[in-house]
Amino acid sequence: MTPKRILALLLSRLDAERAERDGVAADLSARIDDVAGFKAVPGAQGDTGEQGERGEQGEQGEQGPQGPQGEPGPKGDAGPQGEKGDPGPRGEQGEPGPRGEKGDTGSTGLPGSKGRDGKDGRMGRMPRHRVRDGAIQFEMRPNEYGEPLPFQQVNQYYSGGGQGVSGYEFTAGFVDRTSGGAPTTIGDNVQYTRAMADLGQWYRFGFSEAQQQANDVQYWGETSDRFNQRKGLFGGLHMPDGVTDLFHFSEDGVYNAAKTTGSEPYYTAATGSYDFRQCKPGDLAKVRFSFNAVPQFANTTLEIGLIWATRDKDDNITFTFPLLTQPVFFGTGSVGNAFLNRIEISAFFASNEDVNARALPAIRADNEILIQPLSTLCTIVR
Repeated sequence: MTPKRILALLLSRLDAERAERDGVAADLSARIDDVAGFKAVPGAQGDTGEQGERGEQGEQGEQGPQGPQGEPGPKGDAGPQGEKGDPGPRGEQGEPGPRGEKGDTGSTGLPGSKGRDGKDGRMGRMPRHRVRDGAIQFEMRPNEYGEPLPFQQVNQYYSGGGQGVSGYEFTAGFVDRTSGGAPTTIGDNVQYTRAMADLGQWYRFGFSEAQQQANDVQYWGETSDRFNQRKGLFGGLHMPDGVTDLFHFSEDGVYNAAKTTGSEPYYTAATGSYDFRQCKPGDLAKVRFSFNAVPQFANTTLEIGLIWATRDKDDNITFTFPLLTQPVFFGTGSVGNAFLNRIEISAFFASNEDVNARALPAIRADNEILIQPLSTLCTIVR
């Protein structure tokens, strides 16, 4: 078959297929037109299908924002009262109040009993005087002195403003001594703590009327009718001239309160005081404090002294300071051993503020230590 013949045959088939497609398209168009004229009628609703199985719960969504605060509920009943708390620290001493008005003069008391006979005055009595630059001046009129008279001093002490016979008294009436008596060296431990050492606080040893009566018991068979045990171990028999008391066993005033804040010195509370109110300017006080010390740490330094407070004529404190002696050092090998100490502290009375002073023995250490207060001897030298 020739190429032309093949080409004519192919074209003939293509024309036939085109004619067939045109016929199908015309028929389809006619059918569409027929359907378009139909009106749609809704069918009846079918039956509800069965409920399917519940699916797995989805993950929890993020929390939404907080809603507005509701109204407060009614007040509940009061709960039971709690236990009482520990007392707070003692506050600082307040300023002294104004001096009250002078009261009316009291009625005249009954005449007192006749006093003791005075000392033999045949040797005379040295008048008031003062000593300056190797010379003595005698008082001609109150606070007016005569011509200086040179002299040579041959004795260790000479009389100053205080005059008369020296004297002393002794007591073991410390509030912290509840064992032993005046002539013994048996005592009770008082703990000086780490907190006290860190603060640099002095522990003061106060007096007690009860312990004075229990500890100051004379043991030599005293028979004098002038003996009064409440004065001390010697019952006031050896007091200086014009002095009836050298201890106040129960005083509890401003001086006796503790001090732990403000400026130093810091010290503990303690009752009582040495009593110098009947002494005079120019007197010399020598106070011996006897105690046992039991170191708890090696290389401990112990300071000993009097917490001394001068007072004016209205008993207001003017100055407070420790009146010290040489410190005592406890080195290696001292821990746990008891050491007896008899420490003497001296004080001169330069003015009436010293005479009206308050004082108690005290210790301070740089480590914990046990102290057993035993006794004190107070001597007034004239």
